[in-house]
Amino acid sequence: MDTLPPLVLKWSRGLASLSPGVVPCRGLRDAEWRETHQRCCEFVER
Repeated sequence: MDTLPPLVLKWSRGLASLSPGVVPCRGLRDAEWRETHQRCCEFVER
């Protein structure tokens, strides 16, 4: 199995700590955050 580069691992862990159901910053709408979270997770997993 390939080892993930440290930066990818850091991003992956950071995203894992965020919930798609809890908007992390003011001004971002629920649906926008869920979509952003999903896309970021998909990007990091590639």
